[in-house]
Amino acid sequence: MANFNKMLKQMQQLQQELMKKQDEVKTLEVTGESAGGLVKVTANCAMEIKRIDIDDEIWKENDKDMLADLVAAAVNMALSSAQEKMNDELSGLTGGMNIPGM
Repeated sequence: MANFNKMLKQMQQLQQELMKKQDEVKTLEVTGESAGGLVKVTANCAMEIKRIDIDDEIWKENDKDMLADLVAAAVNMALSSAQEKMNDELSGLTGGMNIPGM
């Protein structure tokens, strides 16, 4: 029974460490780009879009559909990068285990 209590305490400590690290990692920012960097989207690891930068060159094209596609591509890249960064940062604590919700 003592081993079980010790293991339970270790799991609780791990959970607290994971929650703390997850909060820290959420503030990290990543950038996704499309059109060779003419469209840039910055997101944090909480999956929030923080900034969208569109180069003046894109506006000259005057193509609404193309711009929408480029923004969507940059957003998807930024969110994918954010998820990957979150996983990388937390994998040290989880030992590579895939823990749902983390």
